Amino acid sequence: MMYSMVNYTVIYFLLNFIGNDAIPKYFKLQEEWLYVPVVVHVVYSEESQNISDAQIISQIDLINRDYSRANSDAEQTLEAFKPLAANTRIQFYLARIDPLGNPTNGITRTSTTHGVFANEDIHFADQGGADAWNPLEYLNVWVCDLPPTISGLASTPDQANEMEDGVVIDFESFGTIGTVQPPHHLGRTMTHEVGHYLGLDHTSGRIDGCEDDDGIEDTPLQSASNGNCDLGANSCGSTDMTQNFMNQADDDCLNLFTEGQKEVMRDALSTVRSELITNDKGRPRRITSISLRSENRMEVYPNPSYNGEFFLEPTIENSTIKLVDLSGRPVPFQIRQTNDRKVITIHQTGSFILQWREHKELITTKLINN
Repeated sequence: MMYSMVNYTVIYFLLNFIGNDAIPKYFKLQEEWLYVPVVVHVVYSEESQNISDAQIISQIDLINRDYSRANSDAEQTLEAFKPLAANTRIQFYLARIDPLGNPTNGITRTSTTHGVFANEDIHFADQGGADAWNPLEYLNVWVCDLPPTISGLASTPDQANEMEDGVVIDFESFGTIGTVQPPHHLGRTMTHEVGHYLGLDHTSGRIDGCEDDDGIEDTPLQSASNGNCDLGANSCGSTDMTQNFMNQADDDCLNLFTEGQKEVMRDALSTVRSELITNDKGRPRRITSISLRSENRMEVYPNPSYNGEFFLEPTIENSTIKLVDLSGRPVPFQIRQTNDRKVITIHQTGSFILQWREHKELITTKLINN
């Protein structure tokens, strides 16, 4: 939705003199996007555990889709819960700057003789693992061989600044390609564990039964984790939110966070984990292009992209989009609609010019695909 200057003045008045609750939903300004730098520590005792860069990138791509409600299975959410489903406006990127200020790809690799990691050894190089980068400034993710019954582990916000702070994921549960194995082959282990890292409990709480809760108003009471993906389960007098990312179920069952969960995670990033988003480690830029002849605007992100995909907001009816290279030659691309944005996929690497035309107006933006 585009707003005129008069509308912005009205919104400012409502916010400052009446209060946020007085503003209709369609008038409310969207929260800013929050960007979290990630370093992935691959610790392996066998070459098969030394997962590829492509597998790591597939995981970053998947978690960004899940956290922005751009996941391909979002439409499978039960109708009763769709109004509660949230775009958290949180995104994750592989760090491009290391703790010493040097360029990095956000991935470290450590060969070890340790074997299966069943304790805290994974967090320490002198015990066969890998040392964390400053946990205040990076989300540390360790990928290693975990015991068969564990796909992932996470610390919580009250452990911020500890060298064990971060997420640990089994090499067969990380990403969507390569070494992943069902039922944790769609990247949802990281989506779930990062939820814990940002302050979320399981939807069933910490103790089985209807007396315990996750503390979030818009997730129904649930007596225990629903691991068999029973969408009709009713364990505490209302339908369980079985498809919630914080339920303990197989990857292909899970597809949403709620608005209440979004608030908890954004609050963590605004308080105890705030240095994650205030220390820029080379994050992709969100580009806003504004027409010189009207108030129309188009936001494109991430830019640069590392997988060939760019999100465009807002989606404008009766508009056309073209892509050319820097010499003006047309470049093939694919475009699809998902929720409240368009997704453009470019299969070539390099720099391009995106042209967006609405009626007689033309807006251009430079895109970089690495």
